[in-house]
Amino acid sequence: MYNSHFKLFIRAFQLTPKLSLSPSRMSSFSMSSRDNISTPPSSPPSFLHSPHKSTHRGSHGVASNYYTTLQATQSIIESSRYPTLDDDRLEFLKLEHSNLAYKVKLHTQRLLTELKVRDAMQVLGKLDQLDITQSSNKIDEVEKNLSRQRSRLLDVQTDLLHHNAGILAKYINNQKLLQPQSHHSQSHFDGRHFHANNDRAILPSNTSGSANKKSPLYEQRIQHLTTELDGERELNQATLAANESLQEQIETLKSQIYDGKNTTAETSQELMLASEKLNSALKETSKYQQLLQEAQSSNSRQVEHSNSLQNRLQSLLEDFSQIVTTRDGITSSIENLCNLLDTYKISYTKSSQNPLETFNSAISSIETQLMVVKEHSGMSEQMEYLTNEKHVMRQRFEYYENQVQQLSDVVANQKIDTEKQKQDFSSVIGEQKEKIAALEEQLGEANLRSKQLESDLSYYKDNNASYERELKLKEENKHNSGVSESEEKLSVQTLRALWKILPTSTQRDGNERLIESNSATLSQGDVDKLKQVLSRSKERTFEHFDLKTFVQRVKTLIDDNRLFLERILNNAETANLYKSNAEKAHKLALDFKTALEAYKRQVLDLQNNLSQASKRDAEIRKERESLREKISEMERNLSKQQQGSELDKLRKSLVNRDDEIQAFKQLQMDKSLGMLDELNSLQIEVADLRQKLRQKGA
Repeated sequence: MYNSHFKLFIRAFQLTPKLSLSPSRMSSFSMSSRDNISTPPSSPPSFLHSPHKSTHRGSHGVASNYYTTLQATQSIIESSRYPTLDDDRLEFLKLEHSNLAYKVKLHTQRLLTELKVRDAMQVLGKLDQLDITQSSNKIDEVEKNLSRQRSRLLDVQTDLLHHNAGILAKYINNQKLLQPQSHHSQSHFDGRHFHANNDRAILPSNTSGSANKKSPLYEQRIQHLTTELDGERELNQATLAANESLQEQIETLKSQIYDGKNTTAETSQELMLASEKLNSALKETSKYQQLLQEAQSSNSRQVEHSNSLQNRLQSLLEDFSQIVTTRDGITSSIENLCNLLDTYKISYTKSSQNPLETFNSAISSIETQLMVVKEHSGMSEQMEYLTNEKHVMRQRFEYYENQVQQLSDVVANQKIDTEKQKQDFSSVIGEQKEKIAALEEQLGEANLRSKQLESDLSYYKDNNASYERELKLKEENKHNSGVSESEEKLSVQTLRALWKILPTSTQRDGNERLIESNSATLSQGDVDKLKQVLSRSKERTFEHFDLKTFVQRVKTLIDDNRLFLERILNNAETANLYKSNAEKAHKLALDFKTALEAYKRQVLDLQNNLSQASKRDAEIRKERESLREKISEMERNLSKQQQGSELDKLRKSLVNRDDEIQAFKQLQMDKSLGMLDELNSLQIEVADLRQKLRQKGA
């Protein structure tokens, strides 16, 4: 069917430029041959027609329409080769597509995080090269996983697209959308164009004058048009033959459809069974979707936690860069001060290891120089300027005090967090200890019970074995030699002795069992019953001997013995299980104790670090007080002095001293940040230990 359509489209595409040369020619040709020619389809199928696409009135518009029709037909034929998927496979691929897309998103976020961490390590430059190589290895692993997930995602997408293309091709074939339009109207053909459905052709204004004029050129045109008419007639005949073949194919398809309708009744039951299976599969998929949503929510929480850690790391890096810049500024300011003192030939002690000593010596030399300047000059305006500078310095010291207070608050909060984590960990430890104690109690009870059962079983087996041996000996003697009256009396006497040992009818019926057959294990009530039966010989009441009742009671005792042995074996198996569970619990307890000891050691190290930090903070506070006293003394000296041209330089030196104090506090801040990083690492290790303990507990 598609091949016949292709032939028709290609033939029409080849002839349309020849048939649309000029309006006069087309009108004359249509007037002369409209009764003998059946018009071929001149437009593409209705489902390919675009209402917004502007068409031209020349051969280019018709050729483009046929070209698009050919492309659409070719794409439909190619898409019909793609296989379609069943419902289960399609649903599975959709779920896999969503899961893979989410995994690709998570791996990209993780890759960005690892890259930022590696960049941060490279910026710090103080870590070992091993950490940087480990981070690069992690990045390589994440990239490999990401590429694998992306390739799988592309494969799933191609399968889904092939399925959609195959479904569309089947739908088009079933709906017969590739059939040509057969809505031809004779009214359009009579007054418009050669093609019946082209309403946009131009009608010639006057063709009678040109038709009446006969010339050699006109005759040549007529001959040319007659040859074209012959070609068109052949084309029409081919189209008629193709239509007949299409009608035959339609009839065969109708017959197949009729047969398919007959077979649908047979397949209805199979469809019902398939629908039931589909409903069960949908229920299972809903469960899987719920599990997937829970996993996605947990992954989103982990992503949020990683983002928060990343933001915190970025802020710490920014603070570190600021500290480095301030340190460089302080060193440069100290060097400038030293150069200034060298230019003015002021003596001071310079130490390359400790810049604070050089700074203090420079300040003392400046004070002595100021005392010298005091004797020679006095300027009130510069004194006012110095008082203003004094107020500025006080404000800066207040700011520094606030910063120190904030750092102390941060350390206190970290202590509180560690205490909370310690309490949580202790609660978890208590729960684990309670579980271990409960398991040990159960193990002890199981051991006691198994010992009691073994002792009872040994006692019962000894009694039963002695009775069986006596009976066997008597039966062998009886079969070997004839039975005399004396022997019969002895056998009756032995049976009566056994009769005395057996439970009487007042205490238990012949059909009554000592052990309940429904229970799989031996209960305490069964053990109590057995003890009563074994101790019943002491409480014996005399009763008339009967052989039938004696045999019945012996059979019941044999059955009770078999049930009792089965229950004892079950109890022994449960005792072994209790022992194995107790050993596992003991191992878990040992692992937990080792983890707890490691955590305690880490807590002690953290407390030692915090104590050292507090001591260092106290030392810094003392140094700050001493610096305050020195500055107050300098202010008192400066209020009495009358400075000259070197007062501006002295102001610069005081600013440099202020920067040195700030740098010293920044060093303390760096140490506190290092301690915070250690606390974060310890928290991460504690979280890992908790997760391991939960996994072992589960």
